[in-house]
Amino acid sequence: MNSTVTPKFRASLGFLILLAIAVGLGGCASGAKVTKVFRVPKPLIDSVPVVMGLYISPELRGKTYETKIHQHGKFTIELGESQEHLFSQAFSAVFSELILVQSLDSLPEGIEGVIIPSIVKTELEIPQQTPGDFYSVWIRYSIRIVDSDDEEIIDWIVPAYGRANRHDFSNPLDRPTQALTKARDNAMRDAATQIAFSFTREPAVRDWLTELTQS
Repeated sequence: MNSTVTPKFRASLGFLILLAIAVGLGGCASGAKVTKVFRVPKPLIDSVPVVMGLYISPELRGKTYETKIHQHGKFTIELGESQEHLFSQAFSAVFSELILVQSLDSLPEGIEGVIIPSIVKTELEIPQQTPGDFYSVWIRYSIRIVDSDDEEIIDWIVPAYGRANRHDFSNPLDRPTQALTKARDNAMRDAATQIAFSFTREPAVRDWLTELTQS
């Protein structure tokens, strides 16, 4: 019997071994790093005829979440670069005009108030921690609104959540990063949706805007 192993067979065998190793590592992920900047379309809603400022603090612009999960490595989610886009898109739909404010010490004339968002808490969960197949991300936002006299109107807490099924991504080696990116994006999309459709329904905000638009 001819026992010669052809180069083609060896290459195929090598590929199968690597694939098996990659699949096997699915239970021992080596972490993930999410760096892609999030983008969301502007919500299509009726805007309130009020001019507002938006202040993105240096702390928020540089926000990164990092955590180590035992036996599964280090997970990093870069959040800061996406925040200006997220809040600009959401609040420019809510208000007729939105102006980016560079400093709270020097506000542009004509604005009725300033939106000051921050991230209070971030959490993530990977499939190996649960019975399911989902990567999950929670982002808890605080959105402060102050009027032109620096009086606080509301400190609104927005608990945003997103998840992604790991089986939606075919490459086992890049699956944690792809799934975690999708989960993060879905959490920020959830935040944008809550802002667009729930912000003006908050009693303190509703009363303040009513007073502004009827004066």
